[in-house]
Amino acid sequence: MRSLLCARPSGRASGAGDQDELRVPGAVGSGQMVPRFSLVTIQGSSTPGFTLPAMSVIDLGLVADERDSPAEKVRPRLRFGVFRRVLGAAAAALCVLSLTGSALPESHGPRDLWSVAFEGNGNTFTVGPDMVYVQGGPDHKLTAYGARDGAVRWTTTKLGEEALIAVDSGVVLVRAAEETAADNNDSGIREVSGETIATDAVTGRELWRRPGEASAAGGGRVLFIEWNEDHTTIRTMHVIRLNDGTPLWSQPGGGATTWRTGDTLAATDRLATISSRGQVRIRDMTSGRVVATAMVPWVSRDEEGDSSNIVHLDGHTMYVENVKQGEGNMSAYDTETMRRKWRLAERSYGGRFYPCGALLCIDQPEGVSGFDRNTGARLWRISGSPIGTPLSHGGVLVASDDGGSQHSVIDTATGKRLGDTGSGTLVGNPFAREKALYVLTPVFQPRGHMAVNKIEDTGRVVLRGAIGPIDQTTCQNGGELLFCVTPDGRLAVTDVG
Repeated sequence: MRSLLCARPSGRASGAGDQDELRVPGAVGSGQMVPRFSLVTIQGSSTPGFTLPAMSVIDLGLVADERDSPAEKVRPRLRFGVFRRVLGAAAAALCVLSLTGSALPESHGPRDLWSVAFEGNGNTFTVGPDMVYVQGGPDHKLTAYGARDGAVRWTTTKLGEEALIAVDSGVVLVRAAEETAADNNDSGIREVSGETIATDAVTGRELWRRPGEASAAGGGRVLFIEWNEDHTTIRTMHVIRLNDGTPLWSQPGGGATTWRTGDTLAATDRLATISSRGQVRIRDMTSGRVVATAMVPWVSRDEEGDSSNIVHLDGHTMYVENVKQGEGNMSAYDTETMRRKWRLAERSYGGRFYPCGALLCIDQPEGVSGFDRNTGARLWRISGSPIGTPLSHGGVLVASDDGGSQHSVIDTATGKRLGDTGSGTLVGNPFAREKALYVLTPVFQPRGHMAVNKIEDTGRVVLRGAIGPIDQTTCQNGGELLFCVTPDGRLAVTDVG
């Protein structure tokens, strides 16, 4: 006899012939049941994909509490007697211990918190600290909801489409007019719009507004880039303080045609501007002073075919990738002197290179490689699909199939695999890598539901339970919460922590 945990939709009575078991196709421990609400004792083989014989079901009820007050509450099940609860808990503990495979179940399952109507036509949502911001409708109304209780905190209108620019340091930046953008083949962003508004993230109170489009925000600062009439050259750069709009500095563009900071302004205190000939100026983000200048190799915009320049800043290192007619190379520079640290006669896959632990990871056509940041020496390579995702603890998640649905956790210090996540859709948070990373895997029954696996820092995969039905391609990660759009057009929030 083998005991397995099984999810059963609320409101269904258990009985003979019930076919609502949850089996995970292609996941770690394929064929095992996904734990959520019921304990199922199964007689028979544990071979993946087996046909279930007769079974007995002990209904444990929905694990939930009443501390939240959501916009649309999920009705809890009836509570059971103390004796049955103790018996069910003991049986669940024994059941968990009997499971095998690397996806280990937790003692509690996901809990639905609240949901709100969410139409797919142009509606967007963004997850921020303790809040979720939803925009939609003919007037592009932006509404802030409490992440856990679904309570409306504030609403504002008269915004452009996809108005939200950034949420940082307790401030929400939004566009007050439609955006106008020009093509740019380099790594910077050219944007112009009517006006930017800063709003208190909790109350919705307007803090300040100014003409122009905020180009980047982070670390309590906002960068504004003004372009010339044909949008090819930077005219002026402005940096202002985020919480009150106080100008910190303004400098002319100096003939620059593109710019780059870190992934966010909080990731580096340097700003790089580059001209069409490869003239680089490194500026201090706090004061605007020029720290260093240099000429670097640069591919002309007139170059045809597979040709481009990609620039990344990480702390006080600038990485430049040049690709000309499909052939590429990559160089690393010290931003304080613009001295070149190293050069590789290699290129990335799709311009993807990023810090991973103490190394630089580069996605390449033949797989993901880890390089020493100081010397450029390759320390390891993981063959397979050229897709990697850095993890909060310094590891990297590498796709092991061309479709990007099978993943392995790699120790960046050694290049060794720590574990496999099985198949599924990754739900990370590119703006907060310290957040948990989840893998969503479709289950056989009920149709449309997803098994939720959490990837821990050690590479261990923990089975949290099942959610749904949801469209897994819409999900955003809020740490202990998942925000997903349902097939019937609602934004649903689930506690999976």
